[in-house]
Amino acid sequence: MVRGAFLGWAFYSAQPYLLGLLEDDQIWVVGVITAFMSLSTIAGNQLVEWLTRRCGKRSTIILGGLVVTSLGSISMGVTDSFWIAVPSFLLVTGSLGVITPVRQAYVHHVAPSEHRATVISFDAMLGSMGGVGGQPGLGRLSGAADDLTVGLGRGYVVGGLTTILAWPLVWAVRKRGDEADVIVDSRARAGTCAAQGLPRDTHVAAHPREVVSTR
Repeated sequence: MVRGAFLGWAFYSAQPYLLGLLEDDQIWVVGVITAFMSLSTIAGNQLVEWLTRRCGKRSTIILGGLVVTSLGSISMGVTDSFWIAVPSFLLVTGSLGVITPVRQAYVHHVAPSEHRATVISFDAMLGSMGGVGGQPGLGRLSGAADDLTVGLGRGYVVGGLTTILAWPLVWAVRKRGDEADVIVDSRARAGTCAAQGLPRDTHVAAHPREVVSTR
């Protein structure tokens, strides 16, 4: 919910903000930036497998990703340089690519299979509620400035500071010591990220089925 209050606004505001910093209205620049955003998210997804083999807890990965998200967003908002803002925002989108699958894996693991669909739906609803409240607020803050670029920069700073509120929540999860938080396991190390998140559903022993002839 805390991230949802900021990230939806951050995505749609990135294009006018970065073009304002560049002081250019070349639309093709927006296309290139959007492509790099997608690539950074994919890179974050690919980094998950490497991280899960070196971190003992999912909360460690999530907390690290949140720190990168917060610092990248604040850095993007305080700078007046296009060439600093772009890599800062790519760090944000890359960290999103890391956090999302790890967080989903935790939710899938901790929720009983018979209630998993309800828990996932409720989790998605909370994220949407954060976006409903956060986007108008950040939009009003940005629009209050005489210069749109300056206003959007303030929005990224405030949004980045807001994501810091999620740090103690993740730390509290870490302190609980839930089984779902632990990823150092012989089967998890040998499996895929999906298998780490869905152990009861995907760690299925594969045995050849006996073929019965009907002839």
